Amino acid sequence: MYIRRLTANDTQPYSDIRLKALKDHPDAFAVSYDEEKEWPSEKFKARLEADNAIVLGAFEIDRLIGILKISKHPLFKLRHIAVIGSMYISPKHRGSGAGKALMTEAISRAKKMKDTEQLHLSVTSTNEPAIKLYTQLGFILFSTEKRALKLDHQRYVDVNQMVLFLS
Repeated sequence: MYIRRLTANDTQPYSDIRLKALKDHPDAFAVSYDEEKEWPSEKFKARLEADNAIVLGAFEIDRLIGILKISKHPLFKLRHIAVIGSMYISPKHRGSGAGKALMTEAISRAKKMKDTEQLHLSVTSTNEPAIKLYTQLGFILFSTEKRALKLDHQRYVDVNQMVLFLS
């Protein structure tokens, strides 16, 4: 397994795994499958080529098995913060070390980003394996947003906010 930054050449496998993540785990992401399923490939490609973000991929041989995005906060007073989002590992590769490898690479890259002192992420409060991984990597819980995501008319999900201080 190896980790690398995704490029425009990865647009199709990236859009495939991203849509699978949204469809299979609607409670884990703020955006819904229905919002992204009609996107043209150019929109996924633009996400991979954005100047203010890096999308990393975990590969087994040449198959994309996991993704995450690191982005710098756009506001001047928050420029010391980078944010990890869109983390997903395909179900059959969970527990294989792919998530830890992606997160370790993300932390390494965040440390090299200019002026970055903190790395933030959000995780649903029911995603215990992810919370365990993030805690093992040094992230600490700083808040829980109750009923942050509304999945349907009566189902809500709480979201934990976590931080890793880089300096």
